[in-house]
Amino acid sequence: MRHTRTVVAIGLAVMVFWAGRAGSVLAQQAPQVQSITLEEALATALRRNLTLRVAAFEVRVAETQLVQATAAKSGQINATAAYSRTRQQDPMVVPVSPGPGSVTLPTPDVNQYQAGVALQLPLYTGGRLESQAALAEANLRGAQAALERIRQQIVLEVKQAYYRLLLARAGERAAERVLARAQENHRLARARVEAGTVPRFDALQAETSVASADLGVVRVQNDVALARQSLAALLYLPLTTPLEPKEELTFALAPRDLTVDSLIARALQARPELAELRAQTAVATAAVAVARSGLLPHLFLTAMYGGMGGPSFTETWSAGLMVTLLVFDGGVTQARIREAEARL
Repeated sequence: MRHTRTVVAIGLAVMVFWAGRAGSVLAQQAPQVQSITLEEALATALRRNLTLRVAAFEVRVAETQLVQATAAKSGQINATAAYSRTRQQDPMVVPVSPGPGSVTLPTPDVNQYQAGVALQLPLYTGGRLESQAALAEANLRGAQAALERIRQQIVLEVKQAYYRLLLARAGERAAERVLARAQENHRLARARVEAGTVPRFDALQAETSVASADLGVVRVQNDVALARQSLAALLYLPLTTPLEPKEELTFALAPRDLTVDSLIARALQARPELAELRAQTAVATAAVAVARSGLLPHLFLTAMYGGMGGPSFTETWSAGLMVTLLVFDGGVTQARIREAEARL
């Protein structure tokens, strides 16, 4: 019998030892609480958000498109150079009649060079270049407005998630205080029941209050976990990250001078969604002008200077005006105009 008790004691000691080891391992693996302020949360979200990165990329693309559209008005200057080598040919003898004489023509040089510079400057394009520049500028404004809209949306979502976590943590602390008060009332009720000063019903009622308060703690703890996961998702952190807000939940009254009409006027003036819509309208208007320019004549100034030859280099130059006018394209230009007007 004594041997059996010894074996049982040893077994219990081993179980307690391994339970302690497992508890220490779990404590080491548990992630540490990460305290964070609202400003830190906003900076992290704006730095890591992929949608915001895409919008910033679209702004850079629109900026380069505007540079291209503006540069098209400056014309083009192209330089060309070429070199060729031919087979050595025998001199050509041409007889001269009447008479026995003849003329020997010199052979061309085997080394031939060619170089030149050509200029083409648009003088009138039916408004195509100007409309393309206006389109690119409006497209840039739209991209910038979209970037600001996404940035403001991220700020709003992060602030909502952060304050939701603050509110949940405050609710959790309040629920824990309610539970502690209920447990103290239950302890006092049991003591009074044991002393015979109150009926047993009071202890049962206090026990019910403890169970209800305990359920409230579980409920608010779930709210805290969901709020932490929402904030972690916005910050591109693992959902299991135990975020803890550094700020305290405070309440402030709105300024009395704020009215609904003033807020509406401010929103109509500053909201990026409206700026984005105005930019889209400007893009569509410019696209109509670009399409209509295809029916108008285009006038270009052209100039060329260059030369070619072997040892003796022959120079040449030219200057002129070139006019192009669409005569027939099967209705493609008209269809483009109707498409642009439909998008307006």
